[in-house]
Amino acid sequence: MELYQLRYFVAVAEEQNVTAAARLLNVSQPPLTRAIQALEAEVGHALFTRSTKGVSLTPAGVEFLAEARKTLTQVQRMVDRSSAAGRGERGQLQIGFYGSSIYGYLPQVLRRFRSEVPDVEIVLHTVGKAEQIEALRAHRLDVGFARYYPIEADMEIETVGTERLMAAFPAMSADDKNGDIDPGEVATKPLVLFPQGGRPNFADEVLHFLGNAGVTPHVIQVTDDVTSAMGLVASGIAVSIVPESVAALNWPHIRFRHISGPDTIIPINIMYSKETLRPATVAFLDVVHKMMK
Repeated sequence: MELYQLRYFVAVAEEQNVTAAARLLNVSQPPLTRAIQALEAEVGHALFTRSTKGVSLTPAGVEFLAEARKTLTQVQRMVDRSSAAGRGERGQLQIGFYGSSIYGYLPQVLRRFRSEVPDVEIVLHTVGKAEQIEALRAHRLDVGFARYYPIEADMEIETVGTERLMAAFPAMSADDKNGDIDPGEVATKPLVLFPQGGRPNFADEVLHFLGNAGVTPHVIQVTDDVTSAMGLVASGIAVSIVPESVAALNWPHIRFRHISGPDTIIPINIMYSKETLRPATVAFLDVVHKMMK
């Protein structure tokens, strides 16, 4: 039994006339008649009652029509879903992220991607940078996000966004003021940085920034992550320097001020394999690149 036979049968059943069905299908009448006869032979029952006025379905034909329609609908669904997957409009997208990129840029691009490609399932993983690279090579991740990546020959790294640096102070402290703050003022305070691992990292960039500003910071601790650092700030033990998106989270007992100076812009980077990309990854990168314009 062939799909074209089912299509022929449905057309004849709906038109109730072989000549009209042949015209609809853009085929001649003899091959259409032979296809229906072969179908009836395979089923073992007549599917139509013939008369000079046309054809009508037998009880066997009524049942066969319902199943034939289901089959043709399912086949078309298979074709449509496969085509959509080939265009990157279906399937899964495995995204790794590290650090505070989850707070600002990443939700924006995910909202845009979901609005344009709603049938791709987005799966997020909190993954360190070294682990991201390993997972990208093993095809367990499609893309990764972080601020700073080591250069890898088989990986593409693009800067997709930027943020300003901000200083974080305990609320109600002497530094809880409006306006920008000079990096020299920050350097005089007990400073907590983050994170410890994943070099190069944000802590390295902060130290580089302060060095370029000509100041030597009083670093009392480097924590594992931003949450630990903000805990120390909220408790009044230290101040910190954070990406702008961290300040948008409205941490209790902490106030934020922009840091003045020419080098206060930090990147948000995406990494992906230079090998052949899956269609869903290509569709995601297309959205990322559109947002960069």
